[in-house]
Order: sequence, then C-alpha cells, then structure tokens
Amino acid sequence: MSTDAQHPPGSLDESLSALAGEFVQACKDAGITLDFQPRTLPFVDKFMTANRASKDNLATPAGAYVGEVIRKETGGLWYEHEGQPALDVGEHQVDPIAAVTALFEKGTVTFGGVRIDTCKQYCEWIVKMQRQWLEGTLLGTADSMATLRTSMTTDAKLAGVLVAQC
Repeated sequence: MSTDAQHPPGSLDESLSALAGEFVQACKDAGITLDFQPRTLPFVDKFMTANRASKDNLATPAGAYVGEVIRKETGGLWYEHEGQPALDVGEHQVDPIAAVTALFEKGTVTFGGVRIDTCKQYCEWIVKMQRQWLEGTLLGTADSMATLRTSMTTDAKLAGVLVAQC
C-alpha cells in the first residue's frame, strides 16, 4: 500500500502499475521477462506484433507498461486528463496508452511530424523531448553548459556536481 500523501491507496499510479503488471505477467506466460527498463521495449514490440490477431485486449496493459517505463525514465507523473490517464513529463503531457493502442491497431503513428513505428521509438522520442526541455530550462540565459558551469563556480568538479544535481 502506498503511504505517499500525494498518491493515496487506490490512486491512478497504483491502478496503472497494476495494469502494467498484468502485461508483464502476460509476457512472462509467453516466456518474455520484462523489468520496466527501456531495453525491454523491443520485446514488447515483438510480443505485440505476434499478438495483433489475438482477441485479448493487450494494447491498454501494454500502454500502461510503456507509460511506466517512460515515467521511471523521466520522473514523470501520472494524472487524469479528460477522464483518461496521461503522463506529465515536464513541458510535455503524453498519453502512452493511446499511443500504444494506435501502434497496435495501425502499426505506425505520427506525433509532431515524427513517424513512430515501435514502442521503443515512442519511449525514446518522449525521453528526448523531455531532456531537451530540461536542458533548455537548466541553461536559462547561458549559451552553453560550459558557460553555465563556469558561471556557477571556478571549481570544475563542483560545477559538474551542481549541474548534475540541477
């Protein structure tokens, strides 16, 4: 049970974690071990491709799994948007369940002019966008990381630690 005041028992986080766990179990039953790391997403893609004709609705639990991978990679937070779960990953709000459902049904989707063919590509794209936003936010008015570090302190090691902490 969650003891976090922001995420009480029965929260959206727990619901999506349980849904992702269902997908992990379905994959485990098929001999595929998943561990909520980006390196497992090619296995998700293969499993989803192999089960496209299945009558089981795997897209929603798979979307929850991909969302949990993204959440752990980015430090994002689940929230409810118009009655549906979505992830806040900084400047961007994403809907991994809808994205994975579209991938499952159509085989490819386009977001912001970027063609996405796999869950792995989707995760990489979201993480890349979030890191670009974070770097831009961190830099502020500095024109480069080197300028930012030297403006913080002349001690290069300390500057590296400060930037890493930010």
